[in-house]
Amino acid sequence: MAGKWYAFHLCCTVNH
Repeated sequence: MAGKWYAFHLCCTVNH
């Protein structure tokens, strides 16, 4: 679960 959220955050950070 944590891995999924981590990946999501990374994607968001990269997007910004």
